[in-house]
Amino acid sequence: MALGKSIVLFKEPKHNWLLSRLEFVVQANGITHGPLAMDKPLSITGLMPGEYTLCIKASEFGRYNTKFKVARDAITSIYFAERLNLWSRFRIYHSKKPLVIELIRETPEAPLPKVKTLTSQFWVGWCDDPDEITDFFSEEPYYARFNELEAKLANGEIDETIYAKREEELDNCPITDFAKSQGERFLDHDFIEWRWEPDCKPLVEMFSGSSWVEMWAEKVEDRAKSLGVGKINCFVMIGLEEGVNPPQQVEKPCDIKLKSGTLVFIGEITHCDYPLS
Repeated sequence: MALGKSIVLFKEPKHNWLLSRLEFVVQANGITHGPLAMDKPLSITGLMPGEYTLCIKASEFGRYNTKFKVARDAITSIYFAERLNLWSRFRIYHSKKPLVIELIRETPEAPLPKVKTLTSQFWVGWCDDPDEITDFFSEEPYYARFNELEAKLANGEIDETIYAKREEELDNCPITDFAKSQGERFLDHDFIEWRWEPDCKPLVEMFSGSSWVEMWAEKVEDRAKSLGVGKINCFVMIGLEEGVNPPQQVEKPCDIKLKSGTLVFIGEITHCDYPLS
């Protein structure tokens, strides 16, 4: 049952003498249900959880109020006629107009915690060599070239003009082999997560401890299966939080060809983040 689809079920009286011929209408959420026979059950969906007042109105005896609670994603049964005393039942039995029952929401249930939504790009596949995929994402060679250049300048091997030229050339190089494979110069490692495991297991188990794995594992497995991806022992995820500008994802993602395996780009998958505090 979807959230917000709690049900209130008006059940026929257990002892329906004096009430079998009575008709009634129910007003809830701005909608009028009925007129209906008292001896037939009525189901109302779409009520938000919380405290309610059930207000019975009849021209012959005025009002009768009683409280009840609607639970989230549950069926709440009400034998409202059983709440009336014998004299009230006798009087409404002779009512010339249908009984009016109004449901008034009093104290709403605490709202569900807000969650952020992430849209992540995923690559999954198989790689035999963990060192190869580690080197594939390493930024160390990129920064090592900068350190080497600065050392040459400090030692007087090059002047500032040559340093500035080479620095500009290095600045235009891809920061990692992964970035190079995707036609990108720079990808922020804070938004990238990857993992390699030696064995092939269900993703939620194999990549336990990875960010939001409980939120995306089943979706990723289904998508990979639909695309014909075989065994999986590694994944790459680039997550994007809503509202981040500029986007920190690959503009034109593609499959990754390694010496010891292949990672297939399976597309973008939207999943929930943990609830906001």
